[in-house]
Amino acid sequence: MRNSENSISLSTGEAIELYSIFRTNLLGSINLHREHSQHYLMFIAAVITATIVGASQIDKLGKFGILLLIGPLLNIAICFLAVKMADRFYKGFLEEVTVAAKLEDLIGLTGTRQFKDHFCYKDEKTIVPDRWVSDRAKFHESEKFVSSFMNRGANFVNRLTFLFVGLINFGAILYMIYEIF
Repeated sequence: MRNSENSISLSTGEAIELYSIFRTNLLGSINLHREHSQHYLMFIAAVITATIVGASQIDKLGKFGILLLIGPLLNIAICFLAVKMADRFYKGFLEEVTVAAKLEDLIGLTGTRQFKDHFCYKDEKTIVPDRWVSDRAKFHESEKFVSSFMNRGANFVNRLTFLFVGLINFGAILYMIYEIF
């Protein structure tokens, strides 16, 4: 790596090595996103289970039944935290995608392929999937790419899941208040 005053110049070998590192990190980042979401969901399920068991005993609890509201309130807070944490992991994932994209350009993976007759997907123009190139071509800044994709894919499903779980817990709160009073 040669460093001048305002720029860094990479050899093709160095760029390929960095690309390999970033592609490996991409898998780790998306796995962190998934694993943390699963951990939050498991904790929420445990709290819901405890709340249901407590609610089945609500006649014996009397006015102390109001304490059962702690479960769904806790779950709503956990849903909020889960979305914030998952957003952070997904944003990191997307930022790594932008670095990998720059390295793909640098090492020539997005350039037009030569000897097209020797490849199995003859109509594709690049070594990486054409969708990768066309999706990124719409943006001139990596930050705009990241912000555009924050509510798509796995993160969209994640946000929707925790919104749904939060709404179920809100409904449980309303139901328990109705039953207690």
